[in-house]
Amino acid sequence: MILRIGRRELALPDLPPWAGRVGKVAGYPLYGLLIFLFVLYLSLPWSRAKDRLEAEASAAGYDVQIGSLGPAFLFGFRAQDVVVKTRPVMPGEKPTRIVLDRVTVHPSLLGLLFKHVSFDYRVRGFGGVMSGSYSQGADAETDLEARDIDLTQVPGIEYAFKLPMGGSARGAGALFMPKTRFGEAKGELKFDCKDCSIGDGKAKLPLPGNQFFAEGVTVPRIKLGNLSGKVVVDKGVARLVAVESHSPDMDVKIEGDVTLRDPIGFSSANFCLAFKPSAALSKREAVFGVLGQSLDQTAKRADGYYTLRVSGRLDSMYFMTVRCGAGAGGTGPNAGPGAPPMMRPGSPATTFTPPASTLMPPAPPGATVDLPPPPPTPNPSAPDAAAVAAPPPQPPPTPPLEGTAPPLHVGAPVRGTVLSPTPTEPQPPPAPPAGTDKPATEPSE
Repeated sequence: MILRIGRRELALPDLPPWAGRVGKVAGYPLYGLLIFLFVLYLSLPWSRAKDRLEAEASAAGYDVQIGSLGPAFLFGFRAQDVVVKTRPVMPGEKPTRIVLDRVTVHPSLLGLLFKHVSFDYRVRGFGGVMSGSYSQGADAETDLEARDIDLTQVPGIEYAFKLPMGGSARGAGALFMPKTRFGEAKGELKFDCKDCSIGDGKAKLPLPGNQFFAEGVTVPRIKLGNLSGKVVVDKGVARLVAVESHSPDMDVKIEGDVTLRDPIGFSSANFCLAFKPSAALSKREAVFGVLGQSLDQTAKRADGYYTLRVSGRLDSMYFMTVRCGAGAGGTGPNAGPGAPPMMRPGSPATTFTPPASTLMPPAPPGATVDLPPPPPTPNPSAPDAAAVAAPPPQPPPTPPLEGTAPPLHVGAPVRGTVLSPTPTEPQPPPAPPAGTDKPATEPSE
């Protein structure tokens, strides 16, 4: 048997006689079953399916609106004009609104039969395309590829980095989560941003560690050029590797890691953002000249970079103007190449107490914690200065009985006179008046 594909010819082995008979017997039923499933798939009540998907998303904590839902090629479904809105948990937090043009999903039929969730997806949104797959059984595994993503359309970036960002981003990576837990995940993600920029001349970057810029500094639009790097995840820790950019306006380096936790919003970030503005930018934007003079003593490293420490939970990160990163100087585990971006020992920011919403969880059992020294033991023989200076405590006054006049105190004026102290010894009763046989104390008839 010869099979022709275009200009190519493939020689296939001849089938035995019994295979032809089996094909005739089983082929027609299989063909009829395939046609039945295809017609059933096309006639599904997609409006009911849309309502069911919106209800399931609402039960999971998201408000989802689907414009239209219909079939996709090879037993999938396609949703148009999808709007996803989060429900804020913290007071004062604004909901995140995500708008997707089209979402196409192809679930695995065998996975649905064996209760093993598995599907491929393709999303058009944020000006670009994202595609990948997801599989969840005892463990979870996912991969993602994105291209031509417009950062100005991605929600949440301005809230996370405190400044708006622009540029065209792309990336690809995979993640494996044992027992579907982020705290034990491992994988890798490579990304780059073309014509990346930050700031818009309106938004302010808060710098709580600097008194002069405590209310924030207005950052103009700064061109960062091409920002690239990768994220390596191992044992639940996502570490940034070679994340940097160079442009005529500014050189930027980002070091640090994220300790992943479940849920993902409770993950703790530990970044060091290092930037070096060019002379042309300092001349064009006067705020960088003033900012440089203010940060020279607290946040300028030996390599000429100014640094900001970014810490806290992913949903509530805060910034501090301190020396950090590999070029912070000093010795020990927090300095030198490859060191984690911790604050330099002895810096003023080590006494900073973060807000209550960004405090880290308690130390694990067995960890040593530095406690404050106990108060000094008082000397019983030495007189207490506070006790000597303070007068002895006075007993509270006794409330008067109902129907009686309030008691008078020694020294209190009564109708222009002052009462004298009560004698300590009893005095004899006064003599009766002359001409009477009864004492003065007895009532007269």
